[in-house]
Amino acid sequence: MADNPVQVWKLIDQFEIKNQNPDSNFFSHAQIPTPLILSETSVRVFFATRNIEQHSKIYSIDLSYNEKEGSFTWHTFSKKPVLSPGLAGTFDEHGVYPSTVIKVGSIYYMFYIGWNRGNRSSLFYSSIGIAKSEDGLSFTKMYSGPILGRNQYEPILVTAPFVETSLEALKMYFVSGIEWIDSNGKMESRYDIKSIESFTIDKWSSEKRKSEIPLKDGETNIARPWIFKNGNDKYMYFSFLRKNEIGYQVGMALEDPEGTWNRLDDQLKFVGLLNDQAVAYPAVIKLMHRRFMFLNGNEYGKSGFYIFELENRN
Repeated sequence: MADNPVQVWKLIDQFEIKNQNPDSNFFSHAQIPTPLILSETSVRVFFATRNIEQHSKIYSIDLSYNEKEGSFTWHTFSKKPVLSPGLAGTFDEHGVYPSTVIKVGSIYYMFYIGWNRGNRSSLFYSSIGIAKSEDGLSFTKMYSGPILGRNQYEPILVTAPFVETSLEALKMYFVSGIEWIDSNGKMESRYDIKSIESFTIDKWSSEKRKSEIPLKDGETNIARPWIFKNGNDKYMYFSFLRKNEIGYQVGMALEDPEGTWNRLDDQLKFVGLLNDQAVAYPAVIKLMHRRFMFLNGNEYGKSGFYIFELENRN
């Protein structure tokens, strides 16, 4: 396994939702940026944006990278939603968020988060759905219900899946709810990261789940896993939240030969952000031998998302 020096990520660009003027009913956020590589130089980024009631839909924007100039060009923005909330009473009635998009054969599959508002302040319920597309732009839900939801093994919530494909099976890393805590009348969540495997893209059972990234002392939440492979090294990027802290920070783990994830949070450095800037929901891709990370900032991407480039790449 290669040596792992500190990864220095430099801010190079930003997507601001206020400049895009999507559906007039949606006015804020570009949350959980989810990249889909289209070619060696181009990427489509899916994200969720909200209306005044905080209900969310999914949109996308295409970018191309010019290696000579070291910059991105922003292209087509989907003026219509890629995916919308479900009908009354369904698991995604109050909104949908992207989490992973993969291509199998000629079909694109989006694993997305659907949520319902709870009956107490800050309480919500989330499950995992799947949608498919022939063009990677207009997605249709495969089912009205989730492919993974609350059950006897995951009684609180499941959310934020990353799906990894291999010759043997599909593997889903996902956020698993541990409990809700009543803190002076406000419900606060606790969750970590687990995984499950499947031989079919739309049939998942959490019965054989595995704990991947447990909470450390003082942590309350670990969120939105993203897998990135560099040669023989396999990294997981994620967000974590410590008790009494306002915003998420980005964490990183490296898988050892036995399949155990070793956290390397202190080996991440971000250049170009204010000291009090939170960073959340990382997604890492490679274009033209360069590594890029898509991130939300304060308030869960209320103004948009950032693009960082790894400076000391190998």
